[in-house]
Amino acid sequence: MEKKKLLILLILTLIIPVIGGGGVFFPPTINYLPPVLIFFALFYFALLGELFTSFLHLPLVALAIFSLASVIWAVDKDLALSETFRIIACLSIFPLSLSLSRDRIKWVIYALAISSGFIAFYGIIEYLRTWLITGDPTWRIFSTFVNPNILAGFLAMTIFPTLALFISAGKGDLILGFLLFAQIIALILTGSRGGFLAFAGAFLFFLIVVYRMKMLLPFIKKAVPLLLIVCILAYLGGFIRPLGRRVAGGGTMEEAQSATFRALLWRSAEMMIRAKPFGWGAGSFELVYPKYAIGGFSRTAHNSYLQFASELGIQGLLALLIFLFLLAFHIHKHHKNLPQNEAFLLGSLLSGGLASALHSFVDYDWQITANFFTLFLLAGLSANMLNLKGRKIDKGIAILPLLLLLISLDLAISDYYLQTAKRVLHKDPWRAKECLKLSSRFLPIKGEAKWYLGILTLKDNPKEALKLLKTAVRLHPYPPNFYQLGKIYLSMGDKREGERWLRRTLEVDPHSLPALLALGKLFLSEKKEGEARAIFQRILKIEKSPYELSKPIAFFKEPAYPIAKLELAKMMRNNPKEAKRLLEEAKKQCEEYLATYRQWREVMERFTYVDEREMEKVLKEILELRKKL
Repeated sequence: MEKKKLLILLILTLIIPVIGGGGVFFPPTINYLPPVLIFFALFYFALLGELFTSFLHLPLVALAIFSLASVIWAVDKDLALSETFRIIACLSIFPLSLSLSRDRIKWVIYALAISSGFIAFYGIIEYLRTWLITGDPTWRIFSTFVNPNILAGFLAMTIFPTLALFISAGKGDLILGFLLFAQIIALILTGSRGGFLAFAGAFLFFLIVVYRMKMLLPFIKKAVPLLLIVCILAYLGGFIRPLGRRVAGGGTMEEAQSATFRALLWRSAEMMIRAKPFGWGAGSFELVYPKYAIGGFSRTAHNSYLQFASELGIQGLLALLIFLFLLAFHIHKHHKNLPQNEAFLLGSLLSGGLASALHSFVDYDWQITANFFTLFLLAGLSANMLNLKGRKIDKGIAILPLLLLLISLDLAISDYYLQTAKRVLHKDPWRAKECLKLSSRFLPIKGEAKWYLGILTLKDNPKEALKLLKTAVRLHPYPPNFYQLGKIYLSMGDKREGERWLRRTLEVDPHSLPALLALGKLFLSEKKEGEARAIFQRILKIEKSPYELSKPIAFFKEPAYPIAKLELAKMMRNNPKEAKRLLEEAKKQCEEYLATYRQWREVMERFTYVDEREMEKVLKEILELRKKL
């Protein structure tokens, strides 16, 4: 029995950090695999009667309940269900870790070191390959993660358990040293200042653990030489360059813009929390944020605490914080009762949790499965070492993880068909349609599937297509889809409905430049010059606002600004001097936009709302009008 439990936990520990980072290493549908694997393990353990109670379960159960409750009022119930099941799956590794016998805990920590080491090695290979191909020594690695910063948060969390194993190991220290070397080098190669600062803060705490546990001599003998070797090789090998460039560029416009963007983003998240203290629903941040945005667009709050509070409500964040506080308190209270080696290892787990908690103040670590899973894995192993578990839970509880497993499978299958449809949307529309129908059949509330099905149906059955599209924006109120629906109505000659949907776009996203530009052009076509002028002036107001000045993708040039300036210049019949000034600015911005378009054609063609040909016409019109003035 013990061997089976250990094997399952080893598999979860080895696999989930690798596939749960959200990167392009795996297809999007792999995101649903971690919950399925964890719920299957939870069901199996419950069926065997190997799950234990613990007073620490109470805040976790509360967090799960708050997440489930938020689905009821979430703006997108599909996203809310997916996020809720991700959260519950990550929490579930805590009771699974508690079920293990204490003498097996070290094996799971070894597995985590191997998993983190693999991720680190893959990142180092990525860096070397990029350096050789592009000649860029400042490349920041992603490995299997969504971005370098989140990878840094994961590495900062997992280095400490590996370091503790390395210091205290009698056998296998060469392999552990190799893994540790890779993890630290990879952390440097992420170039993440926040990740490195979180690691440094947790490292100071770890040094206190080393001193208190009387492990200073082994630390000096084994860890210090390795850390010196890492520093020397990182410097001589050029691995320090990604981090060095960002540290040295701390005062540059790009870095200042990044800091400003985060500050404005956090203010916007606070506004969301004040507007709805009980939360907007799990996974809803991306859909609700545009309405409250002060800075540029973002899919996350870049602060896990604020994102949990805005999505799950203050009560959800409070439940999580209570759990972390209780765990830290009991580690501090009871660690003296453990043998020296176990207490030292426990201190390393706490150091890893601290690194994650620190980094989550400046990024969205806990919104990524690999990081949130690892946090609760460390928490579960820590609680197990302290024997913070009660009696065994009755086998009848197995019905709950079975239900979670079945629903997560349903979500996974539905998303699999959606992702398949999106992949073949243009190459094989018939297959895409069938996949979208299956996706909706498995999950009728999946608005994104209905949206794409409506787009594919538009040519053959406009009436049915519009019905599907309206249902889609109700189920999945993604702001750009409101704009697209308005454009569809305009293309069909229905200006009244087109205007209505463009105005609705501005209700959910007041900074939507495509919607403002389309609305301005619509008013011009209807000879409503006063209303058109107000719209174009609103566009130029956004240009001077923090929303534009702090946007995270600085290279992307907005086409709405020069077009709005051109149209306003046309209206300035009695002020040729101001009109000429606007035209000069518009000319420069048009040229910058076209240069960017030609350099990043593949990206721009996917995301822009004004193509190259249309912008060339705008530039030509600007030049002609300027000559006349």
